[in-house]
This record gives sequence, C-alpha cells and structure tokens, in this order.
Amino acid sequence: MANEGGFFGGLGYLGQKAFSGIVGSLEGIWDYTAGGIAEIFGAHKFAEERLKNDWINYNAADEWFKPSGGWKTAGDIASGIGNSLPSLAASIAVAAATGGASAAVQLAAGAGTSFGVSFLSAGGNATKEAYQESGKLSGEEWGYGSLSGLTEGAVESAGTVLGLGQGAVLKALGKSAAKSAARTGLRKVLVDGFAGEAAEEFVSTAISPYLKRVTYDKDAKNATAEELAYSAVVGGLSGMLMGGGGY
Repeated sequence: MANEGGFFGGLGYLGQKAFSGIVGSLEGIWDYTAGGIAEIFGAHKFAEERLKNDWINYNAADEWFKPSGGWKTAGDIASGIGNSLPSLAASIAVAAATGGASAAVQLAAGAGTSFGVSFLSAGGNATKEAYQESGKLSGEEWGYGSLSGLTEGAVESAGTVLGLGQGAVLKALGKSAAKSAARTGLRKVLVDGFAGEAAEEFVSTAISPYLKRVTYDKDAKNATAEELAYSAVVGGLSGMLMGGGGY
C-alpha cells in the first residue's frame, strides 16, 4: 500500500527525508576527509571501511512510507533542502563572523565556504557511489569523487557570488524585517533561489556520466532528458523553498 500513514505519515516522511539529506551531506564530508587522509598515509582498509558503511539507512523513509509519485517528488525536494543545510549553515556562520568586513571580503568568504563544504560533501558521496558501483576503491574512484566535488563546489560558489541558489537565501537572511516583507524582494529571492539550485543540479546530473567515463566507468550512459529535467526541477524547488524560508 502506497503512502502508509496517510497525510500525517507523509509529514513524517518529509521530515525523515530532510534529516537524511543533512546526515548524507555530513557523512560525505567525513568520508572524503577521513578516507582521503587515510589513503594518503596508506591506510586503505580504513578508507574502504568509511565508504562501505552508511551512518543510517537512507532508504528507511521510502521503505516505510512507500511514497506515490507526488510524495516521492516532495521527498526528494525535502532531501535536497536537508543536503544543502550544512553548507548554508557554514556560510551563515562565516557571514556573521565577517560582518564588519568589506562587502568584497564577505563575498569572498561566503564563496570560499560554499566551495569548501560543497566540494567535500559531494566528493565524499560521489566517491562512495563509484565504490559501490565498481566494487573497488582506487585512484579512479577517488578521481571521480574529486572531479564531482570540484564541479559541485564551483557551481555552488559561483551561485553565491551571483546571489543565486544559496546566495539568494543568504541575501534574504541578511535583510531587515521591513525590507524582507516587500513582495518584489521576495519574488526575486524565490526566482534566484530556483534558478541557482536548478542550474547546479542540472550541471551535476549532465556532467556526471562524462566524469565517470574518464575515471572508473568507460560505459557510463548520458543522463536522459527526463533525468535532467527532474533534477533541475527538484533542485530549483528546493532552492526556492529555502529562499522563501529566509523571509
């Protein structure tokens, strides 16, 4: 039976998906950092153990709730929001710490933070994906993770500089209550939030097969038009909701 627990069960499902997104982002950071350092010092078994085991069962919410199409999309959006929160939280902390600095310094600090957190998180998750698909952990799998992390970090930091995606959320959070109540301001934040995250997910989905082919999977197939559209829409809606939350 689909949608176990009905409407209130669905709310719990969305909460679990958001939580799993947060945990997944943090685990990616840990996997790439701890696993990468272990590999550098020759502790391959330790690195492999980091990528072999998940902190939680990321499929638990879907296995329990058995979401239908609409709920599944909503769950993916909730997961996307959760996945972005560690990077957003780090950027907010840096913005607060550099509050007295010039606008250029704050912008550079925010972009650098977005790049760093996104790079580590995406790099760890992509390396784990490659390890699970290939069954081995070598330079090819780490290469795919690193290239994926660089792509994610570059797009995320560019969005911060341009005020798109998470950059739009940071702008909204930095406004006074009076200004944030302005309808035109809210509309712009929603549009910018959607555009930034949609572009990020579209690029990541589109480029992933190419990165796989130059690293560990020579036969990786390109993403379909449906996969590209879905990733862009889900990412865009996640960014739009986060932007609205800043108001």
